[in-house]
Amino acid sequence: MENIKNKDCCSTNTKNEKVNGFSSGLLYAIIPHSFCILFVVLSIIGATFATQILRQFLLLPYFMPILIGLSLLFALISAIFYLKRINSLSWKGIIAKKT
Repeated sequence: MENIKNKDCCSTNTKNEKVNGFSSGLLYAIIPHSFCILFVVLSIIGATFATQILRQFLLLPYFMPILIGLSLLFALISAIFYLKRINSLSWKGIIAKKT
């Protein structure tokens, strides 16, 4: 009881008191979000480096038609595997599956 009465309002902080203020609030706000901040920073760095690496491919004149052709080819291969799996790999099976 004596410590409470003799305590000065302007004295420095002791170990028993909680520290309140901008710096402690900032610390408690950044620590839980540190992985989110790290993810954003690394995403920006990765996108920058990937753009530098893929720039030569993106500047090819026939790059987009090649990508469209590859996607159509893979879709065709996927459809063939699917129709073979359900035993409908024929014109009649394709028409029956379409309707």
